[in-house]
Order: sequence, then C-alpha cells, then structure tokens
Amino acid sequence: MTENTSSLDRCPMQPAHEAERQGPLEPEPPATACRPPVKARGLPVLGNVPSMMVDPIGTFARIAHRHRGAIVSVSLGPIKLIMPTTPHQVAHMYYDHWRKYPKGSSGGFYRPIRRIFGDSVVTLDGDDWLADRRLLQPIFSQKNLDNLTEEMIAIVKESLDALTPRAAQGSPLAINREMKTLAINVLTKCIFGVSLTKDENGNLGTLATEIFVLTLKRMFLFFLPDVLPLPSELALRRGLRKLDGALLEHLRRRRDEASPRKDLISLLLNARDEETGEPLTLRHIRDELVTFFFAGHETTAMALGWALYLLGRNPHVLEKLIAEIDTVLDGRTPTPELLKQLRYTRQVVQETLRFYPPAWIIPRICKEGDVIDGYAIPPDSVIAINCYAIHHDPALWERPESFEPERFEQSSSWPRGMYTPFGGGPRVCIGDRFSLLESQLVLAMFLQRFRPRLAFNKAVRMRGTGVALRPVQDIMMFCSPRS
Repeated sequence: MTENTSSLDRCPMQPAHEAERQGPLEPEPPATACRPPVKARGLPVLGNVPSMMVDPIGTFARIAHRHRGAIVSVSLGPIKLIMPTTPHQVAHMYYDHWRKYPKGSSGGFYRPIRRIFGDSVVTLDGDDWLADRRLLQPIFSQKNLDNLTEEMIAIVKESLDALTPRAAQGSPLAINREMKTLAINVLTKCIFGVSLTKDENGNLGTLATEIFVLTLKRMFLFFLPDVLPLPSELALRRGLRKLDGALLEHLRRRRDEASPRKDLISLLLNARDEETGEPLTLRHIRDELVTFFFAGHETTAMALGWALYLLGRNPHVLEKLIAEIDTVLDGRTPTPELLKQLRYTRQVVQETLRFYPPAWIIPRICKEGDVIDGYAIPPDSVIAINCYAIHHDPALWERPESFEPERFEQSSSWPRGMYTPFGGGPRVCIGDRFSLLESQLVLAMFLQRFRPRLAFNKAVRMRGTGVALRPVQDIMMFCSPRS
C-alpha cells in the first residue's frame, strides 16, 4: 500500500494466488498538470443512454478503447460515470488507494443490491466491512474448501447421473440451464447441507433468477425511488418476502440442532466476533448466506455455461482438455490433490472468465476526489471499472477475441489490473477460490462422461443484465456419453 499504514492496510485479505497472478506493480507515470476527465461523445441531455440501452457492453468497451489511456466521463442522462481505461488506473483504485473507492452501498449502484444482500461482506464499507471480512475469511480457508470438496464431488456425481439418461437420448440440451441446476445443487448442499429435489431446485432457481435479474436491472436505474409501485418493484418485494420467510425459518431450526453439519451454515453459526465473542445474529447470517448463494451460483453457472460454449467453438482446445483430464484422472474421481495437477483445466476456466467476466462492470464511489495520471476525479464521483473492456483490449492482449487458455502460462508477468474477473486488492471477491475450485471440478467430471458439441454453428450473443453477462438465447449442445 502506498498510503499510511493502518488497520485497513494490514488487513490480510488478498489471497496468495491473487497477488501471484497480478504480476509486478507498474511504475507511476510522471506527474502532469491536472485536467478533467475526457468527455465521451453523446447526445445532448441523453448522453450515451440510447446506445447503452441497445448494447451496454459494446458501448462502454468502444468508449474505453477509443479513449485508451485517459480517465473518461460517460454521460447517462442525469448520471455521469467516471471510467478508467488502463490496468494502471484500475490498480490505483483496487490496490494502491482502495480506501478512497468504497462501494458506497448506501446509495448509487449498490443500493438495489443491498436490498437482497443486506449488510454483508459485499455491501458493507469501512470498518464494518473490515470486521465482517476478517470474521468470514477463515470460513474460506483451504482446509474448509478441501472439506467442502467432498460434498461438491458427491452432488456433482449425483447431478451428472441424473443428466446421463437425457444426454443419451441424443437430443440437444440447454447447457446453460443444466449448469445452473448443477450449480444450485452444489451451493444448496455446501450452504444448507441438504440436497434438493428436482422441483425444489427448479422453484429455488426460478425465484433466485427473478430476484437477481430484477435487482440487476435496477442497478442502472438506482436513482428511481423504491416507493414507486412499478410491476418490477412489486415482483421484487414478493420475491424477497418469500425468500426471507423460508430462509429465516430454516436458520431457526438449524440453530436448535444438536449436531453440526459440514456446511456453511454450521460454520457461520459457530463463528464468533473476535472482540465481543458474541455469535452472529440470524439476520447477519441470512445476509451472508444470501450473498454467497446468489453470487456463488450465478458466477459458477455462467462460467460453466460459457466454458462449454467456448469449447464447442474451439474443438482443438476441447481435445487438449479431455486429453489432460484422461491422463491425470485416469477414470478416478477428482481429489484436491489431483485437481492441482489439472493445470490446463484451470487455464480454460481462467480464459473463460477473461472472455466473459462474472461482473463485466464494477461500480465504486470516489468519496474524497483523486488524481490519476493527471486526471482530476471530483469528490463523490460514480466510478465504473470496466473489466470487460480491459479483458478485450487489443493493446493489452494478443488476439483478445481468440480463446487461448495457454496465455495464462505467462500470467505472472501481467501488470496488476489487467485481469480482474473477481475484482482485486483487499476487496477481491471472498469466494473466488471457491468458484474456481467448483468450476474446475465440474468441468473435469463433466468431460470425463460427456463429449459436448454445439447443436448450431451460429454464435450465441450475450447481453448485460445489470453487471452480469448472460446468453441471449439458450446454449444448445449435444452431450454424447463417452465410452
């Protein structure tokens, strides 16, 4: 950290693999006279709203690449977004001056998100966030992840057993939906310690999708008051009431159980505040569980769906990946030790997250004002960190639109801020290792059984639903059982 040392600076939040993959710090550019951010072209009054409504991902990427090297001001009607365009600028916000860039969850983009996640590690700021992060960090230790791996393997095997007869019929499957079902199965087992029936999974998935999509859409309309009785607002309220009622009742039952289980609820029920020694309130546990569930299953389901799509579009990568899985696993069930040997499998997941990051744009607030590369950022500016644009910048990547997992063999030499699918710095996603582990595990076990092939040659388009990247249409694939 370049700022004065404090309790926040000493916070041991950044996992070792995060620092390893980010590479060395770029040198600071020479000081220049302060100037305002470059204004992106747009219409009078409306700014870039019309193009953003049609193609938000492409609009922001084109602006970032057109003004590469600058700090850019993007007008969205009454809102002005400030966007960095280089890894150095992103690293300044994520790593070197991260305390200046809180999420500002009491307002702005994160206000709709807080309605789902409450006061959790995703939404809190300042000392409240620090205390929560330190409380939760041990839950995601390598030991606990290894323990959860056993649960993951069992539920993935069960899910693939159920998928096999349908795949064998020879009809194409909506692989994005199949991966979502599988991801929900894994998360409910790891969080709640129970397996869901097909109907329960479908009901939970439908409810989760409805709530999440409604909330993500509100992120770019955060200035609209919640009291407006819009149909989407009323549907969101109903969904949250149903979710809270079921979850809080389950937590009350679990609190009174005599024997703990191997799941995240047990870990949270046994967690204690390091200063007071008090257990977490049920509302606090509810907020963390909802955060883990929504963020966890969405991230993994999208990564797996897009990974299989990209493998279908790149048969040579698929063959190399299957060869590694067959050689390393040799028909065995993966273990934590065997997963470490599946290096190309991990690179395939990493390259998928470069192509389709879990959150293509990350909001922040610049509370006090700042200067980056000579550009003056006013206090209380809304920041939009566009990792999709940086992940696809031809000035940074060779053949950025080509799916090349091998590029991650050189990732240790990349500058910080160049690859940030889970954010970066002390506020890097707390569940990033969990998501990478689950994605690698599912991909390996899936390809032990099936050889996927796209049902149609036509490219699948994506859309930005809030900050998430979703396919516009289902990804239809034949999944031929392997002998």
